[in-house]
Amino acid sequence: MSESSAFQTLKRNVCLPRDRFERVENGLGEGMPDVNYCMEGAEGWIELKAPNLPARATTPLLKSQHQLSQAQVNWFIRQKQARGRAFLYIATTSDLLLIKRDDVVKHGLMLNELPLEELKQMFACWTLHQSLKSARVQRWEDLREILIA
Repeated sequence: MSESSAFQTLKRNVCLPRDRFERVENGLGEGMPDVNYCMEGAEGWIELKAPNLPARATTPLLKSQHQLSQAQVNWFIRQKQARGRAFLYIATTSDLLLIKRDDVVKHGLMLNELPLEELKQMFACWTLHQSLKSARVQRWEDLREILIA
């Protein structure tokens, strides 16, 4: 899954017509996340990562591709200092997961060293396995609530 399709999937499933959910392309703001949103008066930022699944489940998910950079971690630190919302959204062909700002700040580049299952178990505040079609509507509603809380 590409970052573009991850963005479209996220937008299609969490946004209502009155919401603002925009992809931000900024070559000047080093580390700035990919998405800015405002839903029900709650504004926030989302960094998208769409890595391919490694051949082995024990291989770090982000290390060889789509790594979280030090500039991105630094941006999350500044966002926390300003008390703003921010999330890391990881989309693979099998799973979607959301990691809160504080976990990105606290664990930083160490997140690049973890396999998918460890990222899910240790840090994800929301997950969706792509094959769970019956649970999707409720799970997307849960994600929307996290983003606006």
